[in-house]
Formats: sequence, structure tokens, C-alpha cells
Amino acid sequence: MTAAPGASHPELDAMAGAIMALLDRYQTLIDAGRPVDLDHVEESVATLCAQILALPESEGRQFLAPLATLLEKADRLQATLPPA
Repeated sequence: MTAAPGASHPELDAMAGAIMALLDRYQTLIDAGRPVDLDHVEESVATLCAQILALPESEGRQFLAPLATLLEKADRLQATLPPA
């Protein structure tokens, strides 16, 4: 992700990247027929969103694209989950 000049938030970049990597890992597990617990992901996303919302709007906007990607990954993962 490319931050605006003077408005870098590497900790949020790292958090978003870690969540995306976790979603990829969970997708691999689901594809292999293994169960996953998504509670941790939900908590992590809520924390990430809260921290982004706490930023000034101009800085928070830099996270729109990564959040959209994260949402797409989560939607794909959810679509492949077996029925509860």
C-alpha cells in the first residue's frame, strides 16, 4: 500500500497484510476440507477498522483499496465455507 507523504502508518499496513495472509491460509485450509475458526479474523478486522477510523479522514482514505481487497478475500472465503 502506498501512503500519502508524511502520513505513513506501517503498523496498520502490517495489520492489514497479516489479516490478508490469514485469510489466504484459511482459504487453503477450507479448500483442503479442514475447519477454521473465523472469530479471530472478525476481531482483527474490527480492531483494524477502529484504528483506521481514528485517523484523520485524509490519512484514512489511503486504506480504502486495501480494505476493499480484504473484503473481497473475506467474501470469497465465506462463499466456500461449508454450511454450518
